[in-house]
Amino acid sequence: MRIALTLIVCLSVICTGCTTTGKDYDETKTHEIVVGQTTEAQLVEWFGQPESRSRSSTGDTTLMWSYHKMKFKAGMFVPILGPFIGGSNHEGKNLSVVTDTDGVVKSYSDSSNNFEQNH
Repeated sequence: MRIALTLIVCLSVICTGCTTTGKDYDETKTHEIVVGQTTEAQLVEWFGQPESRSRSSTGDTTLMWSYHKMKFKAGMFVPILGPFIGGSNHEGKNLSVVTDTDGVVKSYSDSSNNFEQNH
């Protein structure tokens, strides 16, 4: 029984799960965005290609970058007890930029969140 418990604990530590969506980007660069000056080319250089791009009827373009990561705590993988003793850590960030018809930034918003969820 003691060997089985040790094995379960070891496997739980090894088998921590993680899931991500989007491409991670350097959020410290958002402080370098200057409305009326920064261009779309600079944004792509700093953050990579946007995850989505949409154009409004006025010709403005909205560019969006996002990244979300969820990592399960090792306790989630303990048989029977996992759902009660486990949890997860969440990290997320989003950047939305509106450019005019010349590709110059009109406005932007960025957000981030980090939290821990216990079950």
